[in-house]
Amino acid sequence: MKSLLLLFFLLGLATAAERPNIILIMVDEQVVGQESPLTKKWELYDLSQDRTELSNLAQTHAKKVEELAAKWFRWAQETGVYPRPLSK
Repeated sequence: MKSLLLLFFLLGLATAAERPNIILIMVDEQVVGQESPLTKKWELYDLSQDRTELSNLAQTHAKKVEELAAKWFRWAQETGVYPRPLSK
């Protein structure tokens, strides 16, 4: 069985978790505070079919969004990148 690579990062206000051909992007304007990213708005794209990220699959693949968002959140807590403090 082929193993999947998970790549997590936090860049500006957008957050993403990626694995081969699948990218999950947090699109909320603010990625700060104590609220869970699981309640944020996410977009999901299959880059093998949609390299320009025009077809958001988040609604039709809600379980995949939930799975990847939970993995990102766990990583973010373990590495201390989330939650970020509110700006002053």
